[in-house]
Amino acid sequence: MKVGDIVTGLPESDKQYRLTNSTMTRGLVMSINDSIQRATIKIIAAKDFNPADFATRNRHPVHCKYFRVVGHVRPAERTVINRILKSKNKLRIFEYDLRNTSFHGMSLRDLDFSGMDLFKTCFDSAKLDNVTFAYTDLSYCRFLGAQLKNVDFSNANLVGAAFVDASFENCNLDFSTFPLFCGGLGWKVDARIVRQLAYHLCSMECDDPEFVGVREKLLSFANKFHRITEHKDCAELS
Repeated sequence: MKVGDIVTGLPESDKQYRLTNSTMTRGLVMSINDSIQRATIKIIAAKDFNPADFATRNRHPVHCKYFRVVGHVRPAERTVINRILKSKNKLRIFEYDLRNTSFHGMSLRDLDFSGMDLFKTCFDSAKLDNVTFAYTDLSYCRFLGAQLKNVDFSNANLVGAAFVDASFENCNLDFSTFPLFCGGLGWKVDARIVRQLAYHLCSMECDDPEFVGVREKLLSFANKFHRITEHKDCAELS
C-alpha cells in the first residue's frame, strides 16, 4: 500500500472501524507510515452512504492490514472533474491526482481536501463554499478572483499561493501563512481577517514614532481578534 492507492475494506475491518470497513468500496490512501503499517484514508464511496456526511472530517487513521488495494489515482482531466462535481457523489474527484489541476471558474461546495497535496492547482475565478483545506499543501496554487466562503485554510501550506482580487467571507486562516508578495495584494476580506492581521502587526516591537502612533489607533480593533474572544488562547495586547 502506498500514497495514492485506492483501497477497499476487508471483512476483518468490520470489527475495527465504523466507517472505514467492508462497506467502504473505495477510499484514498493519503499518507502512510510503513514502520507501523498505519495509514490515513479519505472515503470516496461506500454502500448506503450520503456523500454530504463526508463534506468535513473525512480523514480516517487505520491499520493497513484491514484493507485491499483495488487501484491508484489517475491523471485528472478537466471535463471529467467538472462532470463529477455536478454528480451525486462529488467525492469521486479524489480518485484523481489533483496536483496541477485546473478548477478555473468551477463551483466547489461541501468538499474536504484536508491533508491533500494540491501543489500548483488552479482555482482562479472559482466559487468555493464550505470547503476544507486544513493541513493541505496549497503551495504555488492560484486563487485569482476566487470567491471563498466558509473556507478553512487552517494549517495549510500557502507558500507561493496567489490570491489577487480573491474575496474571503468567514474564512479560517489560523496557523497558515499570509503571502507577503504581490500574490497577497487586493484581497477582499471581512473584519475577522483584518483583526487577525492587525493583532500580529500590533504584537511587533518597533520604536518608530509613526508606527507607535498607528499601533495605538489599531490596538482596540486588534484586541477583537477571534482567538482572544472565541478561543481565548491569545492574550490581549497592551
